Amino acid sequence: MKRVFTFLMAALMLALSVPFGVTANAAEAVIYVDEANGNDENQGNSATSPLKTLTKAIEKLAESGGRIVLISDLSLMGTASNPYTEPAHKGNIVITAKDGDKDYGATLKLQGAMVYELSGPTEFADLNIDTGKGNTVIAARFNPLVMGEGLTMTLQNLILVGGFEAPKKGTSTNQNSSITVKSGKYSNIVGFSRTKGEAGTVTYTGTSRITVYDGTALGIYGASLYNHFSGSTEIKIYGGKVTNVYTAGDQTRRLNGTSLFEMHGGNVSTFHINNAIGDTTVRLNGGKLLKINETNASTTIATLAENATRTVYYNSAAYTAAEIEKLAGKIADAVHGHGTVYVKSGANGSGNSEDDPIGSLEKAIETIASGGDIVIIGDYSIQSITEPAHVGVINVKSGKLVFAKGGTYTLNGPTSLATEISGEAVINANGYELWTKDGFDGDDTVIYGTTEKTGNATLHLGGNNIKAVYAAKDGQNSGLTAVIEVSGASVKTLKATENGTTDGSLSLSLTAGKIDAADLTGVKGALTVSAQGGALGSITAGVDGKRPEGAEYSLTYDTSLFNDTLFATILPLFGEVSNTKVVYVSDNGNGNGLSVGGATTLGKAFVMLKETGGVIVISGVTTLSSSLNCAENVAPVTVTSLWDGKDYRKDGAYILLGNNWQFNGEVTLENLNITLDKNAPLLRFNNNNATIG
Repeated sequence: MKRVFTFLMAALMLALSVPFGVTANAAEAVIYVDEANGNDENQGNSATSPLKTLTKAIEKLAESGGRIVLISDLSLMGTASNPYTEPAHKGNIVITAKDGDKDYGATLKLQGAMVYELSGPTEFADLNIDTGKGNTVIAARFNPLVMGEGLTMTLQNLILVGGFEAPKKGTSTNQNSSITVKSGKYSNIVGFSRTKGEAGTVTYTGTSRITVYDGTALGIYGASLYNHFSGSTEIKIYGGKVTNVYTAGDQTRRLNGTSLFEMHGGNVSTFHINNAIGDTTVRLNGGKLLKINETNASTTIATLAENATRTVYYNSAAYTAAEIEKLAGKIADAVHGHGTVYVKSGANGSGNSEDDPIGSLEKAIETIASGGDIVIIGDYSIQSITEPAHVGVINVKSGKLVFAKGGTYTLNGPTSLATEISGEAVINANGYELWTKDGFDGDDTVIYGTTEKTGNATLHLGGNNIKAVYAAKDGQNSGLTAVIEVSGASVKTLKATENGTTDGSLSLSLTAGKIDAADLTGVKGALTVSAQGGALGSITAGVDGKRPEGAEYSLTYDTSLFNDTLFATILPLFGEVSNTKVVYVSDNGNGNGLSVGGATTLGKAFVMLKETGGVIVISGVTTLSSSLNCAENVAPVTVTSLWDGKDYRKDGAYILLGNNWQFNGEVTLENLNITLDKNAPLLRFNNNNATIG
């Protein structure tokens, strides 16, 4: 399998909700059960007037739901062929030995090798459970099952089943299961059904969802354990200890759909991608995972799974790239790293949470060198800082960076800034890609794309105020490029170079925000200017008032937004002037499509150009996983990865064509990398003119 390693810009960290024990409240219905001294003729609403049986208690709470408090030990009996089955109930039932004021210390005694069947949403909490001998089963029958806090078991022989222990004929196969574990010890946790039953071998099409916050389990199976085939699974571990986690079941019991495995804490010895026909996604945010392996029980299953992808996302604050390579390097088709570190001046913590911040911005960057978020808490003072080297995008956000006079911030990898800047700061992108985003505000901030004559500059300017932007300090050598994209920032002065001229090229794109004065004089190489939105106060260009001999100058602007007089003095310099509308497209984009950083989807791009026509620039990986029937365009549309002198294919841009693509107007496809996914998709031009260059 071809492996691609990238680092995400979007945060993958999920908020961890701490599970709390169940406590009674005034609005909750409470029924007491005393098997030794109760009577089902009682009201059951107090410990002095308890019911005798669990069955009667559930019947009383069938509509409203509520808490069933065991004030003495309760024994249940049932076999696989004749299980104990709850009465049907719509309300959520909590079976416990606590009523909020008193712990009765009761034990729920389940006869060994018995089966307990749910008939509605049920939770067990703050309770001793005697599981007897043999395999004791709680079968949810596709009702929500919660094993809450405060559970203790005599043996580790309890099996939780999201579906049926033994499905009967006629039972629905398109159902979802939900099992949540907050305490206790278990033999196995099974997403779908367990044994064969009178229904024979069943193929399920729903999704099993298993979430573990605490407790221990020998095995978790996302699919059916024996005999059956299953749909999809989502398994999430926040704590506890699990020996083995399987996407599917035992032997040849396959999972036909997709599988998701997340770790946010806890310990898992091995995650098995077994018999997984569909795509598998692994998200590692925390916890300890010793091993990942992939197995298929037969060549038939291996053939069915040969086009499935295995993708790993990991928190680089919790795992190193070397650890992930060891875990998933031979299995994953793609690995994406991301993390979050919290920073506060004077702090001395780990940086793993807002309550435990680290005190050094440099140390924070080292921690997530694979890419991630740095959250600044309050004011963080800077004299001068050079980032430690990092290969992934570092997103610095929130709070305020307070610079001493003349203080500098020098990049040593791709960086995004979404924080307020105080003081006369100098930010040197140092040839690396720099983004300023919402939250960035630097009235007295000067930004350099590069201060080296051999450096490139790539600046994406959003957010708020910037005093001055220079693509280069003292010019660039020929053959090197500067790209400046203003997509929301308000820039007072923008210049190609602070001093002298540059032999390199410059591409300026204005899609939103404002440039008071764009001074593009001194560019001896190619100059490309595109104004598709925003506001522009003035613009100058050329060298000594002329276009340098041999230099290619091109200008594109939206005539509905910009007056021709704005460009009147520089129009003679440009060999090419057009009002072509340009839309940028990438999977990672969620913007208006008017800039690389604000890329949109391919479908939306055709909608934007349906009246005017124009150019769609594939600026990143663009996936067509489902069929796309493009909006009808009355003017020609060109789809390309080469625009304004920049070839986005060199940065990894391509179209992953996984389904049919249908056009409803004249179209040109050129300068594109197109990769076919699992299927054999079709390009349908519907009798429209089409050019494939």
